Amino acid sequence: MSRSYRNVRTHDTMVYSVDDVQALFGVHRNTVSNWVVSGLKPSDDSLPQRFRGAELKRFHADRAERARRNLRLGEFKCIACGNAVFPELGTLSLTRKEGHVSLASATCCDCGASLFKLLGATECDYLQECLDTNTSSVPRR
Repeated sequence: MSRSYRNVRTHDTMVYSVDDVQALFGVHRNTVSNWVVSGLKPSDDSLPQRFRGAELKRFHADRAERARRNLRLGEFKCIACGNAVFPELGTLSLTRKEGHVSLASATCCDCGASLFKLLGATECDYLQECLDTNTSSVPRR
């Protein structure tokens, strides 16, 4: 199932609640919160969160563009939905073999598909540290 959201039309001047975003994009509430962690900015700091249409357009355009670039440290490319995502730590597992490339497996936070990635030593150490300290692999800005 593709999650490109190309046919979703948001209005730049409208403000959308989380429920509106869920209905518009056909996603779960957790997906919206994952988007916020990945860089979607609410219009203000109050709860419930609200999002400007222009910000939703910017976020999805950046995601589509980012899928064409190199992955950041800790980021996985989901083949099912085509997005570059940071998996949730609860689904991440590392398989290390001495003298061989390490393998990471996780679940896509957007579509639920299985993710696999061959890791170099630096990225494997980084993800292992995230697992050991129970901190997110999403770099803070």
